[in-house]
Amino acid sequence: MDLKVIHEWVNKDYSKQFWQLHGSKALIENTYYSIQQNPGTHSFIGLLNRIPVCQIDIYLVAFDELSDHVLAGEQDAGLHFHMAPPVKPIPGLSQMLMRSFLAFYFSFPESEKMFGEPDEENIRANRLVERAGFRFIRPITMSYKRANLWVCTREEFLKYSNV
Repeated sequence: MDLKVIHEWVNKDYSKQFWQLHGSKALIENTYYSIQQNPGTHSFIGLLNRIPVCQIDIYLVAFDELSDHVLAGEQDAGLHFHMAPPVKPIPGLSQMLMRSFLAFYFSFPESEKMFGEPDEENIRANRLVERAGFRFIRPITMSYKRANLWVCTREEFLKYSNV
């Protein structure tokens, strides 16, 4: 079910510009098969009342091209965050989901930093990571996009969250 849902989401007009996964179901199947086989990546589906509302992939920076742009520890991760198509928008839902995921991520003692690298033209994604507590570092050029590099440390997250 998740692959069918993700395939639908990434083929929506709002997604095509920033996600390089639009196209066939086979592309999605191959992509997520690779994620499942890689111990340094994980994919999550966020639910609201048992309905899929977001999808989050995390990956170890040390095994990604992002490592060319940051000094990352062995367990530091990056994330990709994708919201479902807005059917009945709920104000603040994206931020709540992002912050809930970060609370989950930072609940593990080895989790110290989370990096985000949204496309520089994706204003909503850049605003979301900023509001979730990420700190802007600088623009970067990756093999498939120009991105803005952001970081959120455990310490910053906990301070920002008043936990």
